[in-house]
Amino acid sequence: MREAHVAKIRKYVNELWPKATTVVFGSFSTDLFLPDSDIDIVVYGVRHPDKLNMLAKRLYAAGFCSYCQVIPTAKIPVIKIAEMHTYCRIDLCFDVRG
Repeated sequence: MREAHVAKIRKYVNELWPKATTVVFGSFSTDLFLPDSDIDIVVYGVRHPDKLNMLAKRLYAAGFCSYCQVIPTAKIPVIKIAEMHTYCRIDLCFDVRG
């Protein structure tokens, strides 16, 4: 199930930005996650100023998430979502230099 969520997010990211890469990190990537753990994903290679809102709108329009919150003012700007059917929580961020 979690792999399917990651695959769908990769698909939506690549529809918007074909050269972008998505990488899973955190507890899911190390197989140390608990049943209620979230999935952490970083997107590399996107240089669009409104990338957070673009991806959030795409995921919501696709019916992928039941909850979607963009937090652009966080130290590392993030999109927090809950997958539509399983309510699996997913945090998406973009590579941040500096």
